[in-house]
Amino acid sequence: MENDSNKKDIEIIKKFKQGDESAFDEIVKKYRERIYRLALSITHNHLDADDLSQEIFVKLYFSINKFDEKSTFYTWFYRVSVNHILKYLKKRDHFDKNNDFEYMKNKTIDFKTPEVEIENKEFASLLERALDSLPPIQRIIVVLSKLEGYSHKEIASILGCAVPTVRWNLFVSLRKLKKILQNN
Repeated sequence: MENDSNKKDIEIIKKFKQGDESAFDEIVKKYRERIYRLALSITHNHLDADDLSQEIFVKLYFSINKFDEKSTFYTWFYRVSVNHILKYLKKRDHFDKNNDFEYMKNKTIDFKTPEVEIENKEFASLLERALDSLPPIQRIIVVLSKLEGYSHKEIASILGCAVPTVRWNLFVSLRKLKKILQNN
């Protein structure tokens, strides 16, 4: 199925390169939600995720000619997206500690009683702080692996690094997160 999807993507890209502007709209429609979720899972901020998503698609519009079909379009585009988000994170002096990690709460926590709600909010806040304490590359690897469900091989391809590098960073990151969460 991934191969069929990549073939469709390549057909759409060829149309765009031949001057069919509507072909780019197809790419945006197909990947808009995924890119937004990626940006949101890393920034924890809906406005930042919106802005980053738009910037990424503008960047794609002007750089799509660089796609050389050596990897799947999706993998190449994710690499472009992750690199753009990493640059954004490096420009910020620090992570915004006031975000409420709303997407995580809504995705994984069922609030049944006031006591459970308070407990879950505290955990979500602790998890947010723990993730924020990681270096950006480790945070991205955790997000891609644990929240987005990518394999080590896919993450290595997206980040342009070796699979052992991904494994090591994920191991170190999860150990740090476990230590932080156990100490609180």
